[in-house]
Amino acid sequence: MCLGLSPLTQMIETYLFADWQFLKFLLVLIALDTLLGVAWAWRTKTVSSRTFSRLLTKLFVYVAFLVLIHVLCHFTVEGVRSDLFAWLSSLAYGAILIREGISILENLVRLSPGTLPPWLVARLKAMDEQGKIT
Repeated sequence: MCLGLSPLTQMIETYLFADWQFLKFLLVLIALDTLLGVAWAWRTKTVSSRTFSRLLTKLFVYVAFLVLIHVLCHFTVEGVRSDLFAWLSSLAYGAILIREGISILENLVRLSPGTLPPWLVARLKAMDEQGKIT
């Protein structure tokens, strides 16, 4: 995403977050998950403002996590970038996408039981919880 070269943009990209392409993918998954969750809540007549406050909490947690990962992966010592955590961004970004993907699959299964094999969702949930494929 081209945000121009303003000092504020440069500061954000240097110290807070710079991977705008990943952010677009993440926002697509969050939007899809939210729409499916609202559809489920509508169907079960459980729509509430509390559900939307959880969305804001999730967004806040993701922003804080992404800033943390960016800082760990891009910090400098005496002007030289450290590669100590270079591997961490791929792992962290992948974990967020997996978490959103699992939530989307759970919503799809709730909306249309039997559409997806239950073992698929169970295995993905186990991988999310245990950090390994069982």
